[in-house]
Amino acid sequence: MSSGAGGLTPQKVEPGWLRRWTVQSADIWRRAPWIWALLISAATALNALIPQPLGANVLIDVPLMGGAFLLIRLLDHHGAFSWALFWSMARDAGKDLWQLTRVAFLWIFFITILVSLVALTAQSAMHAVAPSGGLTGQLHQALRHAPALLQNAFWQSLGMMGNAAGPFTGPILFLTLYLGANTVYYLHLAYLGCLKNLPVAATFMALAISSPVPAKILTVLLAELVGNNAALLLTALVVSTFCLWMVTMGYLWSREMFEGTRENQPATAKTVLRHAMGGA
Repeated sequence: MSSGAGGLTPQKVEPGWLRRWTVQSADIWRRAPWIWALLISAATALNALIPQPLGANVLIDVPLMGGAFLLIRLLDHHGAFSWALFWSMARDAGKDLWQLTRVAFLWIFFITILVSLVALTAQSAMHAVAPSGGLTGQLHQALRHAPALLQNAFWQSLGMMGNAAGPFTGPILFLTLYLGANTVYYLHLAYLGCLKNLPVAATFMALAISSPVPAKILTVLLAELVGNNAALLLTALVVSTFCLWMVTMGYLWSREMFEGTRENQPATAKTVLRHAMGGA
């Protein structure tokens, strides 16, 4: 991205953004469906295998979403996937992405401790009257005898959902990866961007807050059809897919808000090969 980036002043996006970005995100995913399938599987596996207590999910989520942003940028600009181009972009952005990951972890770590203390207090006060039936009871049944890896995949994918759909996530990642690390300033710009695009920000926030509920309902429904273990795995895969789709939508929002670019750039595989070989 050029250093101008719309003068580093977020702009109001044009009407029809939801339909426009949905179509554009589908176009980007169609350019390399196999790499998206690989990324979805990797996200699910990381959530299953790596414990993520006290905000440690940020150490997984930020690099993963940063890699997804680089992939989206590559597919947007070149039309097809190239390992050589991807690794070159990753090397250039690695240091800045690590700085963002470190800062985000420190923020989330302290916030998580505070939220956990409040939640434990509320849970202790309400334990005697907490309902055991309905959706909560059915979900508990699905989780009770499931292997720890599947429980991790389920719960930690829900945590990733909140990070991926957050209205500040896309703008901060976009600016960090293409302009360098300056997290506090980018947080300010993301805030201004949300103020100028309240319907967009509200949609992202609503999805971040409410999407765990349909994910839990999906788990209960699938458990009746395919069993508890398969239901947890399938839900984790669906949630990982949703997370990466929200990252794509965040990229498209940030691209239009900071660059003024409203359309994907058409390109062919030949363009990618020329870049990979050092050509024009």
